[in-house]
Amino acid sequence: FDGQLSDTVVTDDWILALRLAAYSRINIGTVTALSNNSGVFSFPEPGKHNSLKSGMTFDEHANIILQATSSEQNIFLPTGNGFCMLIKRDLISKIGYFDENNFPRGYGEENDFCMRANHAGFENILTPSAFVFHVKSASFKNEREKLVKQGEANLAKLHPTYFNEVAKAFGGDQLKNLRCIIRKSLSFE
Repeated sequence: FDGQLSDTVVTDDWILALRLAAYSRINIGTVTALSNNSGVFSFPEPGKHNSLKSGMTFDEHANIILQATSSEQNIFLPTGNGFCMLIKRDLISKIGYFDENNFPRGYGEENDFCMRANHAGFENILTPSAFVFHVKSASFKNEREKLVKQGEANLAKLHPTYFNEVAKAFGGDQLKNLRCIIRKSLSFE
């Protein structure tokens, strides 16, 4: 990733996979891809930078994961992740854009948006059919800690149930099973 302008590397058919997931049900509002390094959306290990499998290209690594997860269902979650999140136009038309007043510089804006989507009857999903590599926090570097604290405080104020909902969803069996499948596919077990 050194020297690149973007902090993501997309892989084969990533946008097609996101679109297929988004339009698999009318009330889906957002779709997030799997990643190697995007907090709780990191696979196989959450909250860690999961390295590229030795000797493989980005696409080869992603294809191992996507083949292993091809029969897995989309997972419904209270939030998505802004590193790679497809948002349907119907959702934007219904609830508007990200809240620039409460989240002016990042960290929390997509979480607030997803919670507003939930309240408006839309769902946020993680699809096991798309994988995008990510350099976490490359966009904000030294400001990260301050922005995270501000974002979390605003999320707690605006959506008091947010952190409990996230803890429950990300500790659930579906994600644990998906992580296990991916670990095995990469021979981490």
